[in-house]
Amino acid sequence: MVFNHQENINFFQNAPQMGLSPVQYACLSAEGLATVESFLDFEEDDLDSAARNLRVAIPAVPEIMNAVDPLLVAFPPVPPAIPACTMPANCLKHLNIASVAYHYYIYIGREPTPVNMNFTRVLRGFHIEAEAIKKLAKQTKPDVPVLNKNTPPNKWLESFRDCL
Repeated sequence: MVFNHQENINFFQNAPQMGLSPVQYACLSAEGLATVESFLDFEEDDLDSAARNLRVAIPAVPEIMNAVDPLLVAFPPVPPAIPACTMPANCLKHLNIASVAYHYYIYIGREPTPVNMNFTRVLRGFHIEAEAIKKLAKQTKPDVPVLNKNTPPNKWLESFRDCL
């Protein structure tokens, strides 16, 4: 994808974008959402689970040395401690919208770029349009009146106009 390291940091930490603090971004990175490309593995439910996981701190575990040779480490390096933090509702909403947009771009074969993943210029309007489409899909469509023996053309035209 087109995002470099600094653009990823700007995407997550700039206030007009996702608005995460450096601590929240570090905790979210530990959950697996470190880059914009990571949205491929995160949908709305996954983001809610990650936000709930951020509330719990994970303490550091000391490394266990090999009893026979203290210079050899018996286990792989242990990750550092992860502090507990909370995710503001506004940031979580922005992340959910960005996830939906990212999946949409991938579905239609469009590459997510810093320009089309900009929240203030693109994603806000994308969210409004996506919600409108969802509402339209849920609406029941009126039945088109049928012209038959019991409905003369004059009455049918009136009901057809109402239907339109």
